[in-house]
Amino acid sequence: MDRPLDTMCDPSCEFFRCERKAIIRRRGNPRIMCGYIGDECMAGRCQYAFCKVFALLPSGECKKKLKSAKREPARKGRPRPKERELEEKALSMLRKRIGRLAPELE
Repeated sequence: MDRPLDTMCDPSCEFFRCERKAIIRRRGNPRIMCGYIGDECMAGRCQYAFCKVFALLPSGECKKKLKSAKREPARKGRPRPKERELEEKALSMLRKRIGRLAPELE
């Protein structure tokens, strides 16, 4: 698999479920155990794993994490032109309101 590990299904996810109800979570221990095999949960690679919101792909990846990973690079850098226009519009509206309420501040 060429994808980063952060897109893989994670048993600590709130939507992760086990068909056998064999998940063992202990307080203070970050590892999530499988009561069926007696070892650490394999999450998306297990045949009994499923997702409550149907985001688990056959490859063991999470569709929700993949979508957010694809969107992430677009958010970095300078704001988009549309966002800049909205910011300028909001600032001008605020300046007008402040000017009406307290002309000495302008």
